[in-house]
Amino acid sequence: MRGVAVVALVATALLRPAPIVGQIVMGRVVEDGTGIPVAGALVRWVDEDGDRGPGSLTTSEGRYRIELRGSATGAIEIDRIGYATMRVAPVTVPAEGVVQRDLVLEARALVLEGLEVEGEGRRCDLREEDGGRTQVVWSQVRTALEAATWTRREGGLLFRLRNWVRSYEPGSETPGDEERRVVRSRGGNSVQALSIEQLEAEGWVRRTDDGGAVYSGPDAETLLSDWFLANHCFALAASDGASGEDGGRGWLGLSFEPVPGSGRPGLAGVVRVDRESARLLGLDFRYVDLPAELRAGDAGGSVEYATLPDGRWVVREWSIRAPVIGRYVEDTAFG
Repeated sequence: MRGVAVVALVATALLRPAPIVGQIVMGRVVEDGTGIPVAGALVRWVDEDGDRGPGSLTTSEGRYRIELRGSATGAIEIDRIGYATMRVAPVTVPAEGVVQRDLVLEARALVLEGLEVEGEGRRCDLREEDGGRTQVVWSQVRTALEAATWTRREGGLLFRLRNWVRSYEPGSETPGDEERRVVRSRGGNSVQALSIEQLEAEGWVRRTDDGGAVYSGPDAETLLSDWFLANHCFALAASDGASGEDGGRGWLGLSFEPVPGSGRPGLAGVVRVDRESARLLGLDFRYVDLPAELRAGDAGGSVEYATLPDGRWVVREWSIRAPVIGRYVEDTAFG
């Protein structure tokens, strides 16, 4: 028997105006040539050493707001799904007061439709930017994941969560039993993974004292962490849409698998991006390097993302499939 847990959600944005305090950079982001406000762009502060600092997602009116801890000179970096990263510098923020800086986003669209998968092998560290095709796709995935992380930290969303827990007999597509419940939650997302320290020590599947197992899934912060990037290898993956998925357009993505030799249950899978819009579609994963007694069934899961009208990213649906581990004893006439 295997169990499936699925969560679908509806999110309602609760916008609250923030008071002006400390050192602040604020303004609007509009499209070059049209003046149309750019919603859902990730605007971040970059210091003189090139380190990224606090950021903000632009609202439906294209407005952003970055709070700093003191006077500084640096740059403003703008990431928008489907566009190349843009950086504006220099920007100087005084010890007190507000800097108003309106930004015009240049139309330098990234084209993923014609990007070929063949010819570029695995990369086992995406933290070094070299402009390769894997890095181009990763830049779009990273932007969406960072926006999802920002949404969770900021909160301000009211969720109605629908939860399903289903059990299936081996080989059956019809659940034998099902539990449902609906709950409300205020926060920034419906998914939160274990800490990096726990994953590093125990892996993605950990045994319980009663002989069972607990299967954990990833969230955006885990996928963005230095630990995940340093302990997984990545390669381009693609679907041509021939099966009718994603409206027939197909997807482009990054497959990942753990670096060999960790000795702990790992995670492998693929992050999918829409070829036409470069928007993050979702993540499919499976559990690997499991001990022999846990290698049963099709253990894995998925995370599906969606963007709200105001540009914020949320997890629309997630699921984990895991076998129910038990012990079977047969008593025969021969003992």
